[in-house]
Order: sequence, then C-alpha cells, then structure tokens
Amino acid sequence: MADEHSSNLPPDEFADMRADLVQASFGLSMPAKWEDLPEAQRDAFIAALASRIEELMDQSFEQLLAILYRLDVDERKADEAFSGPTRSAIARRLAEIVIERQLRTIRTRRQRSGGGTSA
Repeated sequence: MADEHSSNLPPDEFADMRADLVQASFGLSMPAKWEDLPEAQRDAFIAALASRIEELMDQSFEQLLAILYRLDVDERKADEAFSGPTRSAIARRLAEIVIERQLRTIRTRRQRSGGGTSA
C-alpha cells in the first residue's frame, strides 16, 4: 500500500510525522521509518489506527470527520471508504487513507525543500 509513496524518503522525514496530526488526533506514535518496517509491523500499525478510528466512529463521529478534514484526507476516498461492507472494513480503509495522505505530505515537503524528486 504505502511502498509507492514512501521509497527514497530521508530517515528524518517520517520521524517529523510522529509529532504530526496522526499522533495528536489518534494518540498513536508513528513508526520512525515506515519504508523500513516489515509488512507485519505496518499491518499492526494500520490495525491499531483502524481500531482507534472505529472507536471514534462509535463515540464521536463528528470528531472523526473533523480529524479527517484537518488531515486533508481526500473527501472522495473517505466517501468510498464509508461505503465499505462493515465497520471494521471502513475503519481499516480510512486508516490506510490517513497513512497514504501523511506519506504524500512528507514527499511534498521533501520536494519543496529541494530534497529531490519522488520515486
């Protein structure tokens, strides 16, 4: 999923994201180097994020929508995710979308700072 977005990132770029909106919004510390994580660890993080998203779906749906807006998640992708077959499938897809968005943000920062072109 995220491999296409994360290759060739400097090691400190993903570390910057740890203190970013995902941690503040969902209470999860992002892994230091996403691209170096084994698939099982990526899946475990996605599952933890999905679990937190599912909690927000149950407890504070408006807060979840505000977080997705603040993270600048693509509205069309979120709408597609919300049409998933189950609550857990919806939460998992939203987690994937959040991570994809954060990786895209990192890549954009890198390009703007003159760090080269993306892969």
